[in-house]
Amino acid sequence: MQDSSFNLKLCNKQLKREYCIRYLGILIDSHLNWKKQVEFIGKKIRRSIGILCKLRHYVDLNILVKLYYALNYPSLTYGILIWGNTYETTLKPIFILQKKAVRIITFSKLDSYSSPLFKSLELINFFDIALFQIAIFMYKFHNNELPAAFHSFFLPR
Repeated sequence: MQDSSFNLKLCNKQLKREYCIRYLGILIDSHLNWKKQVEFIGKKIRRSIGILCKLRHYVDLNILVKLYYALNYPSLTYGILIWGNTYETTLKPIFILQKKAVRIITFSKLDSYSSPLFKSLELINFFDIALFQIAIFMYKFHNNELPAAFHSFFLPR
């Protein structure tokens, strides 16, 4: 997917076009579809699922939930205001991994219905986390509780 018609030089040196960059821990691709970010988070969650899978036989449920919050939750929530509002089909792999983690924590079958498991562990599913974070942001924006930079950015000039 190379676009050779776009050439940019700086100090007579050709700049290489990047299709995906990492900025403050978030992968931003040239199409802003967030697929690379979702893949990156998926890798992190898969690793933590492996840890949960091995440890679940040696620790109690309370410890497993705390491990979930320590290993998975930060990956799910970091920058979610930016990338968490993309297409549901793009985000679905993250939700599937989250359900897998919940099933592993509860020793449930891999095809068991996940809603009761989330409820029993008092965990919020990924799509509700995204919606909740957006609602918090909008509440703060509406009540002028965000830093001044946000208000000056969104106000008409």
